[in-house]
Amino acid sequence: MLSGAGTVRCDGEKAAISEGDYLNFPADGSGGHRVINDTDEPLRYLVVSTMIEPNVTVYPDSEKFGVYVGSPPGGREERALEGYFEQDAVVDYWQDER
Repeated sequence: MLSGAGTVRCDGEKAAISEGDYLNFPADGSGGHRVINDTDEPLRYLVVSTMIEPNVTVYPDSEKFGVYVGSPPGGREERALEGYFEQDAVVDYWQDER
């Protein structure tokens, strides 16, 4: 955390965070987290990712997942493929196009 204070939610638990804190999360579903600024002051933090494309990111709050190829979430380069999908969506592999 570069400055400010707030809350981080991970695995159903909440913890206070503030300037100088360092957080790391597993690169799987158990590492899903949310940083919440629950104050009136700005909250600034630096994010470092180990993403190697392609990447799938799970969004538990909206029950969706994202797929990114060519640039990570928040990246500036053009992506070759990206999409957001509902976790429980079912689509047949072969679609009848008659």
